[in-house]
Amino acid sequence: LEDIISTFKWRQWSDLTRRGLQLPPLRPASVLESEPVGLPEHPLVEQLQYYAQVLATHLETLASRMDPLIPPPSSLRGEFQASVTLAGELSQPSVSFQLEGQNWQAEEFGVDTLSASGSFADGAVVLEPLLLRSGERQASFSGTLGLNEQSGSLQIQGLPLALVDRFLPDELELEGDLNLDVELAGNLRDPHATGSLTVLNAQINQVPLREVGGQFDYNQGQLRFNSTLLANGDEPIRMVGLVPYTLPFAEVRAESDQIDLTLQAQNGGLRLINLFTDQVRWEGGQSQLELAIQGTLREPSLRGNLSVSDGILSFAALPEPITDLNGQIAFNLNQLEVQQLSGQFSQGSLLANGILPINSRGALQSGEGFQPLSLQLQGINLTLPNLYSGQLEGEVVVAGLLLQPLIEGRLQVSEGIVDVSPRNGETPAVPGIPSDPPPWQPRLNGLELTLGSGIQVVRRNLFEFTASGNLRLFGTPQDLRPAGTITLDRGRVALPIAAFRLDRSRRNTAIFDLDNGLDPFLDLRLVTQATEVYRFPQDISPFDTNRNVLGSQQSIDIFATVNGRASELGEADPRNGILALSSSPSRSPEEIVALLGGTALARLNAEVGVAGLAGTALLNDLQEALGDTLGLDEIRLSPVPQIDTRAPNRSSVGLALEVAKDLGPALSVSVQRNLTDSFQPTRYSTRYRLNEQTLTRASTDLEGNNVISVEFETRF
Repeated sequence: LEDIISTFKWRQWSDLTRRGLQLPPLRPASVLESEPVGLPEHPLVEQLQYYAQVLATHLETLASRMDPLIPPPSSLRGEFQASVTLAGELSQPSVSFQLEGQNWQAEEFGVDTLSASGSFADGAVVLEPLLLRSGERQASFSGTLGLNEQSGSLQIQGLPLALVDRFLPDELELEGDLNLDVELAGNLRDPHATGSLTVLNAQINQVPLREVGGQFDYNQGQLRFNSTLLANGDEPIRMVGLVPYTLPFAEVRAESDQIDLTLQAQNGGLRLINLFTDQVRWEGGQSQLELAIQGTLREPSLRGNLSVSDGILSFAALPEPITDLNGQIAFNLNQLEVQQLSGQFSQGSLLANGILPINSRGALQSGEGFQPLSLQLQGINLTLPNLYSGQLEGEVVVAGLLLQPLIEGRLQVSEGIVDVSPRNGETPAVPGIPSDPPPWQPRLNGLELTLGSGIQVVRRNLFEFTASGNLRLFGTPQDLRPAGTITLDRGRVALPIAAFRLDRSRRNTAIFDLDNGLDPFLDLRLVTQATEVYRFPQDISPFDTNRNVLGSQQSIDIFATVNGRASELGEADPRNGILALSSSPSRSPEEIVALLGGTALARLNAEVGVAGLAGTALLNDLQEALGDTLGLDEIRLSPVPQIDTRAPNRSSVGLALEVAKDLGPALSVSVQRNLTDSFQPTRYSTRYRLNEQTLTRASTDLEGNNVISVEFETRF
């Protein structure tokens, strides 16, 4: 078969009807205006690689000119036996034929046996008949096919609908076995068809239907139908109407893009919505729908009523279905009116009422007294995996149009966790965009979100904050785009160099913007403590007497100022500008790093930093539990080295306890005690912030070691 197609150079199906057995008119290559390409001076291997690239580009260009829906003649493979009789003039012959074929294949289409008898003349093929068989499936056609005329009768038995998948819209998936009886008329440019069909074992978008049947008429680019869908255990869904549709090979299109449909569905017939979208599914309950649809697919007009009782409705964006759904919806041509639609969701209740425009005309009718569709949420205990888990209340207002809803309103979350960790291994700075967006997709349009009491913002293995403030949400549930500033009241951060907690003596914020999704800009000041121990007396300064005693210890407050994206925080380093380190009492950057676990410098003990880092990592959970139980704002258990005064080169690891209590927004007190070295005195400290720039600190061990400091900070 492929040899015949190659001989007559049939590259498109129109070649068979336009020139038949004549070869295409070819002229010498000299008439082609071409520009040679190549790499004549390069090695042979590189020339062959370049030739392969040019050939691939050429084949892609040829493929783009072909109809992607119908396999081209060149894809045909198979064996045949034929007898052909030629008569008339060679330029316009009359051909009679008898054909028997076996194992014919064109891409995914194939038949076991084929038989045909007929004739070809004046650009038309007459088949008397054409019979195709594949297993128990078969198709037959008797009639005439041509560009200018077609007529005949087509019968199909048991055709798998999966074979017509390439002719359907991407959002429509069909399965089942088709039985079809149709009468053809018109021509290939303007085909006409009238007939009936049934589908056994039908599934539409993976929704099983016990039976599908109907009659249809296709004429001048318009499809009229009267069909019945019967799902298991449900009363039939009846659809009657007219829709504009152009067959892939047809040239004549409908004069109008207007649709006219009537739907009737009762007692579970709302399963109809499951056929057309995977974003909303009707799971069960009683319902009654009578709906007339007119207008266009982009601007439909709806008239009718929908009532539901004890319904169950699930949404792809929600983890649980809405249950006990009761109410009525009236479709008033250009607007729909929800009349007290109530339901239960995630241990809470929902109540919806109001009006939503169906099309742009309905939006123009939204004048004075217009009550937009609103949804009241009360006592919702919501769990959205990898996004939020906690309480939710508020009011959602649905604006926009029925097929293009915009979500507005105000919600409050409380006693929950907001997870801003990267999705699917990607950083939130480059949010993923779905390659195939669903046809119906609600969009957030400035939905105000208030962070109430007990809200934690976490990024796994990096930070957790208690937060408050307000955000406005944009985008879609799959591509969330918050905007606004939230205040971080308390929390912890696990930086690469050490674990820190928020410095609550100043304001710490996370700033969200539309361009960076769930990757906020962090403006933080973090604090941790490290214990400094001296093996040898050090006469460094008359104001720093704590280093003059062998084995003496003091607590160093270490601060980390962070200015950067949350996605950069995991790699924050004093050298990359995101993180700046300081301490009180003041220490050099090298000493700070050593205290936090870096390389020991001079006579400072490196074991101190290692012990402090280990303690912070291991005891965080215990510290937070004790703090909540005792009513303290900070409680810190940390390992500290102990120096043997008789042998300064020998040391061991002890345990220190520090507790702190905030007495107001500007004043806090703390007590530090070495639990394993009774010779070390208890140290008492206080901290008072005079203003945003000035902070005073004072500490004493009541044995003559007293420290007072004043810190001034400014930005420029």
